[in-house]
Amino acid sequence: MVETYFKSIRHPIYSGEVYDEAKELQKAYRLSLIEEKADIITLHILADGISPESFSALRLEMKAKYFEFDMADNKYNLELYKEVMKKMELKLSYSELFEGYQEIYETKMTQQADRTHEKKWDKS
Repeated sequence: MVETYFKSIRHPIYSGEVYDEAKELQKAYRLSLIEEKADIITLHILADGISPESFSALRLEMKAKYFEFDMADNKYNLELYKEVMKKMELKLSYSELFEGYQEIYETKMTQQADRTHEKKWDKS
């Protein structure tokens, strides 16, 4: 679409440049979105009186309530989780970060499956 526009106005541009720029814009937007969502999640956690130290001791169900993951994009989810942990100033190794994320992700998936199952029973 962008390439077509440039051609229509007779602007000399290499289509690879347009693609590269679009990729950079998408990457910047994604990082901005992750940062914004991480700010909101961190504010909710802190507003609920949960300190960074006590966050680790929360039950998984409580941790999961703060995160709205995109169930189709694990990379995004992990980046979001890492950003929240960074904003909470929790110093975790990569394996601890991944393990914490994985536990919350699995809890969210279980909760989603349970809600879907309940909806099926409610309809019958």
